[in-house]
Amino acid sequence: MGWFKKKGNKPKKKKQKRKGPPKELISRNIWLKSELRKLKNIFERIKRNIRNMNNEINRRNKNIKEIETQLSSMKRDSADYNNRYKSSLNSIKQYNEEIKTLKKEKAQLEIDIKTLTKQMSILETIIPELDGGNIDLESELDELLIEYNQIKGVSVDNDEQYFELVSVQNNHLHREYDYMKNDLTQGDQESTFVQPTIETWEFTNHFLTIAYYLFAIVLLFFLYQRFSMERIYSTLVIVLLIGLYPLYIVHIEQFLYFYAMYMYNFIRAEPVK
Repeated sequence: MGWFKKKGNKPKKKKQKRKGPPKELISRNIWLKSELRKLKNIFERIKRNIRNMNNEINRRNKNIKEIETQLSSMKRDSADYNNRYKSSLNSIKQYNEEIKTLKKEKAQLEIDIKTLTKQMSILETIIPELDGGNIDLESELDELLIEYNQIKGVSVDNDEQYFELVSVQNNHLHREYDYMKNDLTQGDQESTFVQPTIETWEFTNHFLTIAYYLFAIVLLFFLYQRFSMERIYSTLVIVLLIGLYPLYIVHIEQFLYFYAMYMYNFIRAEPVK
């Protein structure tokens, strides 16, 4: 009678497939991967630079030890010994200053490595999310990149501007690297010290030596006039002390000076130079 109608099979609604991320998001994902590779390259360059600086510090420490060994084994005449001794001390002082500078630069590079490590960690967290399709909107990506941009210290409006800022930073890092290489080369050149002109000091040294021996001759003549066999041993001791005075007094002065400076630095808790 038409009262009961068979229910027709209604077509089932097809589930809408989730659309993939927009092209802009894909392009930014590719750019972020490129940015991560650049940061890793900068990271590796800085690590190599730190290794080079460690080698330079070790080399300068080795030079200092060699100079100190030379100082302990020098057994030449007093004039030449004093000149080489002063030059060696100046060279050690220069090496110590260079080591301080290199350590400061190394500390700054270690800070840069920490910053780069944090930046790479952020990108390594974001990129898998993009690859897995978990981020559909650019606004979500921008929120995730807020911390990254804060670390970089920049504010960007678009990818092109950000790329330009990164390029400027890379160029700056390259220049700083070249400057440090030039500074290290210049430090190597300046480390080869030249003996200073000391003609005036040599003349003064010879003059004082001759004057001393003239005084010694007069003193020995005075002792000869009052010579007595009863005091022969004491007289010989006095003659030896007077005659050999220029040979042993320098070593005694250096010995006393070294231990006096050692105790002075020990009391002040400072390194012995």
